[in-house]
Amino acid sequence: MEDEMNPARFDFWLTGRGWGRARITVGDAQAELDASFITDAPRDLLGALQRLCLGDNKVAVSWEEEPGVFRWIFERDQLDVRVRILWFPDHDQANRRAEILFNANCTLDHLVRAIIAGFRRLQHEIGERAYEDDWGIPFPAHEIATVDQARRSFAQLS
Repeated sequence: MEDEMNPARFDFWLTGRGWGRARITVGDAQAELDASFITDAPRDLLGALQRLCLGDNKVAVSWEEEPGVFRWIFERDQLDVRVRILWFPDHDQANRRAEILFNANCTLDHLVRAIIAGFRRLQHEIGERAYEDDWGIPFPAHEIATVDQARRSFAQLS
């Protein structure tokens, strides 16, 4: 059951062989972004969240769109996290000329719960086999469980 009080929501769906799209919402801030399977965007995102839960204060992860790139930047301040998503139209210029697509703050717990819920919805809707057939990489079930455990440990320490 999803937390109806959570100001964050995340959805991820597959749009074609090797392509996915995400929508993230925190309060009034919302962004949609695409990802290519050049990198395993879902696993990369989950890995970044795990690092935050384990104590890192700043983590960045990139999602390739060919030729552009989306860069997620997470900055944790105790229990809260600032989430920014930057868009670079050309991968070769991924350190300049960024457009800020998303900028929001929420608790780390809310963000992690929302992203886990989004991937679990996808798992329920299409199943792990269809995910692997379309994405080209197995569903990140183990990573979801690992991030959820890190979130629980973080919550207990807080």
